[in-house]
Amino acid sequence: CTNHFEYFPSLSPPSPSILIPSPLSTMLIPTQISQIATTSTSSSSFVTGGFVNPQSLLYPSNSFASKSKPATTLNMVDPSVVSSVPGWVKFCSNMAPLASMAVLTAPYPTIQQVVKEKTVGNLPLLPYSSMVANCFLWTVYGSLVQESKIWVTNGIGLALGAFYFFRFIKFAPKGQTATLPGSVRQHAQACMTIILGTFAWALACFMTIQKKGNWAPYAAKLIGNAAVALCLVMFASPLSALKTVLKTKSARSIPLPFTLATVLNCFFWSVAGLKDFKDFTVYFPNICGLCLGLTQVALKVVFGNGTPATTMTKAEMDAELAM
Repeated sequence: CTNHFEYFPSLSPPSPSILIPSPLSTMLIPTQISQIATTSTSSSSFVTGGFVNPQSLLYPSNSFASKSKPATTLNMVDPSVVSSVPGWVKFCSNMAPLASMAVLTAPYPTIQQVVKEKTVGNLPLLPYSSMVANCFLWTVYGSLVQESKIWVTNGIGLALGAFYFFRFIKFAPKGQTATLPGSVRQHAQACMTIILGTFAWALACFMTIQKKGNWAPYAAKLIGNAAVALCLVMFASPLSALKTVLKTKSARSIPLPFTLATVLNCFFWSVAGLKDFKDFTVYFPNICGLCLGLTQVALKVVFGNGTPATTMTKAEMDAELAM
């Protein structure tokens, strides 16, 4: 048969263990071998020790290819590396922002009633001022951890909270009252303190730790802790009516639709934070809020709206809550 080395006169003969003659290899004309060698020089499975291996040219997947550098399959991902999220977790993660929208828009009818009557009556300002501060903290936290579901949802909540706040204070008393509680000025100062303090902390982290490239997670840690603390206070605030509920044997002061919406919202965010985001800052306060919300639902189921003999008037109930 034709000697393979006639096609490569400038190269010294390789060892027999590298180049094994084959009857099929003699069927390749010099031009074909040159073209294949030219287009295949970057592949370790086609070239061995500087010589084109005809067995590799004829059988690319053959075991005669170089064993020192095994062929690598491109565009393949190890299935064990891919983190698969169950479908029900994805559903909860996608539903969490929608459930938040239901909770965030719940105060709108109350604000419309205030505007219509041009008085806030005995309604408190605290839910709206705390909503502004809470949503601001979560918006910043979501931006720092680069989670769009957190910062987009709370960014909308921040806008709604500001709208509720400014519409409310337009008809609120200027001085201190027990129902707000405090004064409008004190609520505004508390919100500005939280906002400016958050910006100052984030800027300080950026200016001092940016060279290390991990300033954002460092800043997010403290801001997330502050958001968790404020969130827990907001979730626990409805339990202030527990004394009245137990005394009157009536859960009339617990709004069932809003409480159910809160329970659903906390459930979705708990699942998303625990299974999808895997973020303690997200799932911990929502699990606590879920437990507190279920407690309120249980009180509503056990006591209902009470009997006429045990039900207090709205004025009596407001006075009891103010004590």
